[in-house]
Amino acid sequence: MDPAEPRSGGGREETAKRQPRVSVVVPFLDEERNIDPLYERLVGPLRSESSSYEIIFVDDGSTDGSRDRVLELHGRDPGVKLISLSRNHGHQIALTAGLDRATGDVVVTMDADLQHPPEELPRFIEKWREGYDIVHGVKTGIGGRGPLKALLAFLYYPLMRKIARTEIVPHASDYRLLSKRAVRALGSMRERARFLRGMTTWVGFRSTTLPFDTAPRHAGVPKYTLRRQIQLGFWGVVSFSTFPLHLSMYLGLLTGALCLAYAAYAIYEHILGVTIQGWTSLMVVMLFLGSVQLVFLGVLGMYLGRVFEEVRQRPLYVIQESLGFDESTDLTTPSPSPGA
Repeated sequence: MDPAEPRSGGGREETAKRQPRVSVVVPFLDEERNIDPLYERLVGPLRSESSSYEIIFVDDGSTDGSRDRVLELHGRDPGVKLISLSRNHGHQIALTAGLDRATGDVVVTMDADLQHPPEELPRFIEKWREGYDIVHGVKTGIGGRGPLKALLAFLYYPLMRKIARTEIVPHASDYRLLSKRAVRALGSMRERARFLRGMTTWVGFRSTTLPFDTAPRHAGVPKYTLRRQIQLGFWGVVSFSTFPLHLSMYLGLLTGALCLAYAAYAIYEHILGVTIQGWTSLMVVMLFLGSVQLVFLGVLGMYLGRVFEEVRQRPLYVIQESLGFDESTDLTTPSPSPGA
């Protein structure tokens, strides 16, 4: 993605001198051994780069002692806050819950496993001072990813570039910086199947990329399995492209043309008095067309399923407990009304 030109003039100079209030949103699921090391590495850059800060840990249904570690940190540092969701809602929803409650001039999202190095935070904030509203952290190398995940990512982004209506930053991660107005824009988008890597580019504003080296996981096992990553990638296609629906039409036109060509060939052979033995080819064609129809019925079902999820108007998430915020939130989080 080509970076936009930053703001110019006095506004840029004033922004560059500011020490912003920084919010960091960290979703986690069973990361007990990573919470303390993350805090220790994060708090130094925050104190040097911000006038004040908050670290919003979002518990996405942990069953280990992760919550207790956050509670202990909150006792030492009031800037540490906690949102506990009522169950596992998924990584993208957990990020959304943190973004909804972030109050900073800039908001940084990152993972809890230390694959997103906290030491890169000053570089993100420097880009904000240059006038960018969105800074996409872009992974270099395969880092903690296996070769299969790296290969799928290598194939996925060129595909999305071809079929998506919104440009997706290649190899973007969930390590990103958002300005306050970018966070507000994201907050107005309440679709259930969330693909933040696409949503952050859809909202527009001035944006740029920031390459960083992905570190190995500090401790524990990955929670974002290959299956979940494939599912996220699929929802990215469904959310930002109608190409799978159009593909059925293109394939139908192609098979129709082939059938017409074969019919013309059969008529020609019949005129010449040649009997065509076509049982095998007929069965192959029938099975092929039947399989194609079933596949695209499944694709259509996925799009209809998304519509069904949206019209039910259920909240994106339910908060079980919150700590460190001005008000206690133990209720279902409503979707904002249009135009809010």
